[in-house]
Amino acid sequence: MLTSESPLPIAQANAEELTTLAHHEDFLIRAAVARHPNTPVTVLGALAADHPEEVLHNPALPLVLLARSPDVARWPAPALLALIACPGAPDALLVLAARHPDPDVQGALACRNGLPWEALGTLARSDNWDVRARIARQPALPLPLIAQFARDADYGVRRAVAARPELPGAVRSTLTHDPHPLVRAAARSSKESA
Repeated sequence: MLTSESPLPIAQANAEELTTLAHHEDFLIRAAVARHPNTPVTVLGALAADHPEEVLHNPALPLVLLARSPDVARWPAPALLALIACPGAPDALLVLAARHPDPDVQGALACRNGLPWEALGTLARSDNWDVRARIARQPALPLPLIAQFARDADYGVRRAVAARPELPGAVRSTLTHDPHPLVRAAARSSKESA
């Protein structure tokens, strides 16, 4: 049995012992649990807010992400926010995090450049107009998403895409005739600055 005096990581530690130690008062012990390959996925999610680098360097994380564990998409929002703020967050984690229902998680992801296409597509279908508008501002946005955002029900999303300087002619034409004056103004302004 592991105790608070036991050195970590211990290769023989089991999930039950690591789950108990995840609540230990010592920050370093919790950090060691976050790095331990036998730590359950749900416990990693509970530790990630305080130990994002340790979770990202957990040797079992690539397998968890490869399996597309639905548990990752259910991790608490503060955990995912801490992980996606790390420059080394793997693409597979970003794809799973894009499915999280929390608008703060989606919004933070939508501001991150270089998102994998699958995460972009998931966020482009968000119920939150602000998330879609942030994706519409992404520098490397594929043409189908630009066209989709030009027809978005929310004028804020159409305005965001209208402000892009490199709009295709047909999309720009559609947006310069948009029913909302702010969208039309953004489309005209981006054309003049292009």
